[in-house]
Amino acid sequence: MARVLITGGYGFIGSHIVEAFANAGWEVLTLGLNPQNDIVHDLSKGIPNLPELQLDAVVHAAGLAHKIPPGMDGMQSFINVNYHGTEHLLQALELYEQEHVPVIYLSSIAVYGQVAGNFIGETQKTDPKGAFAQSKAEAENLLLRWQEHKGANVLILRLPPVAGPDSKGVLRDMLDKMKKGTFLSIGNDNIRKSYVLASDIAAHLPRWTAHSGIFHLTDGKHPSFGEIISALKFREKQLRVRSMPYWLARIISGAGDLIPGSPLNSISFYKNTNDLTFDDQKARKLLGWESTSVLEFLKEA
Repeated sequence: MARVLITGGYGFIGSHIVEAFANAGWEVLTLGLNPQNDIVHDLSKGIPNLPELQLDAVVHAAGLAHKIPPGMDGMQSFINVNYHGTEHLLQALELYEQEHVPVIYLSSIAVYGQVAGNFIGETQKTDPKGAFAQSKAEAENLLLRWQEHKGANVLILRLPPVAGPDSKGVLRDMLDKMKKGTFLSIGNDNIRKSYVLASDIAAHLPRWTAHSGIFHLTDGKHPSFGEIISALKFREKQLRVRSMPYWLARIISGAGDLIPGSPLNSISFYKNTNDLTFDDQKARKLLGWESTSVLEFLKEA
């Protein structure tokens, strides 16, 4: 029986991955902070002890995203978890003579530093902005050097916001704000963004352990804000959305630049009034990537 080590196996995406590998007949070992893990360890703090078992694949899903836990320094926390955590995992594989095992890494489209663009491809130059994006980009570079020196397969998946039960991030933030009546729609609702389902990602991974390269994964639909709002309201009629004309939001965002912590400034205005979509045709052609609609999930969840 093939054996896989999954970091972050009790996290939002990781739990889907554990289930997918188990259903595909793999023996699954998990590593992370949750005491239910097979290997309980904080990768940000050092090299883990691995069992004397031959691994056939590693899926590195552990990472820090979204909000910083209280008491943690922002930039350094991202570097410790996302970069040094990856470094410590690779050092463990080398220490236990598992350096030729294929590694799948869950990265982010944030490494591009883009806030606008349509069907951005994997050849786009990375230009990470902010602590999270920089830590993910540095972890990617570390893995690419590992692949070059060790000859192991390294598959890097750059993901847009991920949807699923108990998801965090952009979609959760939208839903929470709509429940409170504080979600602000600027101008028209036709702005499109890329998203992907956690269950779709997980279902494919057991078949991808022999692949290398950098790939985008999306649901292929790139729904608009209006479509997402309609899908969420389909299941929860009481959700509320506030609207603001484009011209007024532009004026207020300029003033917001002068107020530290303002929720509406030039950067947030630009993000919320421009498309940001990513091309996943490379994954569809070379990996056999297939996806389901995030909108349908939002309606039914």
